[in-house]
Amino acid sequence: MIRQARVTDVPAIGALIEHYARQGLLLPKPLGRIYEALRTFVVWEGDGRVLGCGRLDIVWEDLAEVGSLAVHESLRGRGAGTAIVEALLEEAHDLGIPRLFALTYQVRFFEKIGFQVIPKQDLPHKIWKDCLGCAKYDRCDEVAMLRVLKGVPRSATPLAPTAADFGLSGFARMPRPAPAHRMDDAGLQPVSGSRAGAAGPPPGGRRAAAGGAATPPGSPAGLARSPAGAAGASRRLPVLR
Repeated sequence: MIRQARVTDVPAIGALIEHYARQGLLLPKPLGRIYEALRTFVVWEGDGRVLGCGRLDIVWEDLAEVGSLAVHESLRGRGAGTAIVEALLEEAHDLGIPRLFALTYQVRFFEKIGFQVIPKQDLPHKIWKDCLGCAKYDRCDEVAMLRVLKGVPRSATPLAPTAADFGLSGFARMPRPAPAHRMDDAGLQPVSGSRAGAAGPPPGGRRAAAGGAATPPGSPAGLARSPAGAAGASRRLPVLR
């Protein structure tokens, strides 16, 4: 029997996911994360025990992910996994979500239930947040697969930004977050090359004006154009000690 997950199911869901995470087939999911996402899970129950699970994560107006799909070894090859995915597909249909994707190693399994292999860069950039803690972050070898549901209209709303929109070719190209600032004797300073410091001076200095000479990194370019600016440039924020 497939049903919505309950709070009492969390330890069993965690054990199923951990079993396959140890084999490198699923991302590990701490119990706290499962509790937080409990409403997205369905479970397969047999003989009073939770023997399978899966979740449906809504990513965008027209896209959701099928994830954390796991069944007990005793049920493998008996249709339990297919039944869980079909229940999630039905839920997506009822919600009006026309496209579902999965990141998986079980390509043949998902092909049998209507999914097709797609380039990873076609998926929204925001789904990469779950990859930050993965041991395979820089060498992801999962396969991206997609299924389009019939009878669910596509929205005219713009799609979520994809990796291609950022000029990236796949998960392995996504840069890890870097610290934006550092503290030294002069106070809080931007870290060279950080995303947050992108508006600051590039290597070699910042151009004061079009065609002008480069000013040294850290120079208050533009401030010296007025007395007020020059005075402001000479002051430093106090350093907290």
